[in-house]
Amino acid sequence: MVGALFSPLAQATPARAATDSLSISILEWSLMGLDSNNVTTGPDQFPIGATVCNITSTPVTNVSVNWIWDQTNAFVNLDGSATKTIATLAANSCQEVRYTVEITRNTAAWETSRDFRITASAPDVNLVSTPAGRDIYVDKIQSQARNDSTLSGPSTVTVGDIVTYTLNGGTATQGYNLLMAGPILDGSIFDVISVQATYVKPVDPTVRTVYFADGCVWVPNATRGACSLPNNQRVNYGGNNISVVVQARVIGTGTGEIQGLIFDLSGASSHYNSDLPIITVTSSNPTGSFSLQKLITDPSNAVPDGEVFTVRYSVNGAPSVAVNLVAGATPTVISGLPTGA
Repeated sequence: MVGALFSPLAQATPARAATDSLSISILEWSLMGLDSNNVTTGPDQFPIGATVCNITSTPVTNVSVNWIWDQTNAFVNLDGSATKTIATLAANSCQEVRYTVEITRNTAAWETSRDFRITASAPDVNLVSTPAGRDIYVDKIQSQARNDSTLSGPSTVTVGDIVTYTLNGGTATQGYNLLMAGPILDGSIFDVISVQATYVKPVDPTVRTVYFADGCVWVPNATRGACSLPNNQRVNYGGNNISVVVQARVIGTGTGEIQGLIFDLSGASSHYNSDLPIITVTSSNPTGSFSLQKLITDPSNAVPDGEVFTVRYSVNGAPSVAVNLVAGATPTVISGLPTGA
């Protein structure tokens, strides 16, 4: 009889097996750099990221994407958080997750590197990772006055805004096998939603949804990487007119830069637009006011004095704030701003 009473407690709940629901691959390239003559000029921020895919017919929720450094290098760091979250990844769909890497303006950074990985995981889903051994390489990049670049977009933004920045410019007429171009956004202020790059080469127009155009199957190695396709199979991207439009969500406050970069690897060297346009951006929390008022619409059903009602509210996606309204007490109206707004 005693055994019968305890037998249900002895039955352990079977462990739920994790599934292979996700895949991940590197987005953009990992070649970066500082000006070969003067590290205080030119670009110091570069985009890179990953494409995370749900390879099943069931939505995956609470996907956590994490940037992991496998080496130390004081000159190569993320500008912004290492962790990004995808609330829901729909069945058989992919989402691009982008980071901004910042190179410290110091000549000691030249020709150094730092290994990294990007992982994705979710509850009851096996972790996936980009290949180990991929590195950020800091090249000595040469400035070239050939691009006639312009950069447009707002210089004052508010947390919660969806904003657009556009880089217009050009490359040498024939374009390049390896080209990276676009507005490079401060990772602590912006989260990139989409990229749309339009080139006149190899056909007019060529539209891509990434910063990086790879016309020769670039293979990373210990230095700047190399093309793996033979010359007669390579494709050139760019041309006299290129336009790259980036849409982003404002996620942080502060002051930062947006750099309009056109960056190529051709021959034995890498190059950037010497007329690098820059927008200095200031981001702040939203401002405004609100009013809460407790009204009794049916006095016969009045709540006893002292009863507390809790109301929660949020502004532009900021963390919700609780306000207590007490029956029978004054004031009946509470006004103000949510914490953090």
